[in-house]
Amino acid sequence: MFQIKVPILNGKSVFKYLLACRKQSTSTNKVVVVEDRGPVRLIGINRPEKRNCVNRETAIQLNDAFDQFDKNDKMKVAVLHGIGGTFCAGYDLSELSNIDSMNMSDIEENLDKIIQKGPMGPSQMSLSKPVIAAIDGYAVAGGIELALWCDLRVMETNAVMGVFCRRFGVPLIDGGTVRLQALIGLSRAMDLILTGRPITGKEAFEFGLANRLVPTGTALGQAFQLANSLVKFPQKCLRADRASTYYAAYSAKSHDDALQNEFENGKHVIFEESIKVKTKYFENREFSFTLAGDIYIRFNSFDDLSEMRKAINSRLPLKIDIGAVYNSKPKNSKRASIHTFTPEERELVFDIDMTDYDDVRNCCSGAAICEKCWPFMVIAAKILYGYLSEDFGYKNLLWVYSGRRGIHCWVADESARKLVSHVRDAVANFINIFDGGQFKAKKVELNGIHSIHPSIERSVGIIDNYFEDLIVKNQDFLSKKEQIEQIINLCQDDILRKELRTYVLDPQLQTTSERWNTIVKLSKNFYGQSHSVGKLQIFKHRYFIEEIKLQLCFPRLDINVTKGLNHLLKVPFSVHPKTGRVCVPIEFTKIDQFDPFKVPTVSLLCKEVDQILKAEDQTEKIASNDRRIAEKTSIASSLNIFREFINTLTTKCS
Repeated sequence: MFQIKVPILNGKSVFKYLLACRKQSTSTNKVVVVEDRGPVRLIGINRPEKRNCVNRETAIQLNDAFDQFDKNDKMKVAVLHGIGGTFCAGYDLSELSNIDSMNMSDIEENLDKIIQKGPMGPSQMSLSKPVIAAIDGYAVAGGIELALWCDLRVMETNAVMGVFCRRFGVPLIDGGTVRLQALIGLSRAMDLILTGRPITGKEAFEFGLANRLVPTGTALGQAFQLANSLVKFPQKCLRADRASTYYAAYSAKSHDDALQNEFENGKHVIFEESIKVKTKYFENREFSFTLAGDIYIRFNSFDDLSEMRKAINSRLPLKIDIGAVYNSKPKNSKRASIHTFTPEERELVFDIDMTDYDDVRNCCSGAAICEKCWPFMVIAAKILYGYLSEDFGYKNLLWVYSGRRGIHCWVADESARKLVSHVRDAVANFINIFDGGQFKAKKVELNGIHSIHPSIERSVGIIDNYFEDLIVKNQDFLSKKEQIEQIINLCQDDILRKELRTYVLDPQLQTTSERWNTIVKLSKNFYGQSHSVGKLQIFKHRYFIEEIKLQLCFPRLDINVTKGLNHLLKVPFSVHPKTGRVCVPIEFTKIDQFDPFKVPTVSLLCKEVDQILKAEDQTEKIASNDRRIAEKTSIASSLNIFREFINTLTTKCS
């Protein structure tokens, strides 16, 4: 089982809350402390002098706190924790110390009062919302039963769980025997219940008893962060699935009964929440405007297209960027808290920029591009397409020219749009093969002891189709001594490196082509024969030629653009402010023929529109139909590519 790492939350709100709890524990008789942080309710057991053992008064206050939480529509998730370094050490047995002086009827009456709703308080309650346990110190005896009652458990590494009531002859009567075996299986549950042995965070996590294993001192902060991650989801759907899961685990009479309950419990959500979210997809999308004078306006959103058109015509933005789809309208974001206004969806986006190839370009640098270096973008797009379509199975890819020196890829599959940030980061890093920053000379290393990964082998095949023309001829990458030295220094075998330096730097070799052929020939000879240094070591570096090709030509991705849900990117058909070129979609099957210098500019389109209106002499009539005009300009083919993409996507969604 993999440990899920949750970033440590050091927020001021949690810190202030902990200080408040510490002060309250010494200045008030309140045995349960309740604090609301946005839509998350923190409920703390406040009997540190008793290691947060629960007595009758504590049980009553816990019941009231969770009952009020469940009835409060503003509260979405609760976090249960203990104040003073211990979650809960069980029931306070000292409350039963006077039981010997009672007769049997008094004993039964007293026990009935205690057990009426569960000795530990809320253990008999069935809530409609999730509760997370933040476990530090001890969660033992009745304390482990409280933890089991919660939906999720965030546990510190040195925290301890256990059925310690075993040693005192006190049975589990707060759901321990029911919930423990349901969570971790009968065999493991029997081990803990019968022996009463302690288990620390690591073993609890391995058992599946703890959902998150976190460093000491961070349980509450990370439980709070986990709670906030649940808040951002549509709540009716979350609660319906939660209820169906509990029914299947504890109440279902059969498999078919569980399935039928799931359907009946969830079908109304489709109409109340799921379809509602879809209809607000455009309304909840962020558009960012850059106005003249570098005035930057974020979190614009529009109820319909006419409102958007009106805003564009009145503000005349120089650039329009598109952002994520949020859980509410971005234009109302100032009214929402940081915890309730969150991005929910965005296309999986990849940004490839020619400036990242400056270390291998000899023809241009910076923002400049030419026909000699543009094939870098073609190679990058084809390699990226292989990863996205063949390895990840994505179907809806839109390729867009950035208007100046790069290409954007928008992955619009529903599964891609709903990826969270850390999964987007994982996708991007699976594709990225570069290791080390700008100061590391050798950025690609393949282990020759193993076969090349199929994805990398496919990428090398794509590069091979362009390498001779792009790198050898157009970039002339071995024309200078320092460039030759850079390539030779990528070799990790001393013997071969000496041979390369001897032969490739020979003045008799005049051209890049001759030098490259020599590098290839010497490498093949070296790795094709055995050496006294040991075959295993030689084999480790046998992909030297492939490493060179990948280092020079493999896509250089901006990982931050891909992983950030709230990252902005120019909308298709924007006009690049520096070049005047339109950011047009590219037909991928014809990407080899795409010429960035033939992309329509805004000035060209204006001239074309003027000519159309003048030729037809129907200015007013045609001006009212923008689409008819556009179809007669040089932007028409690009519009058709975009419409075909949107129509395909719309058909699949419907």
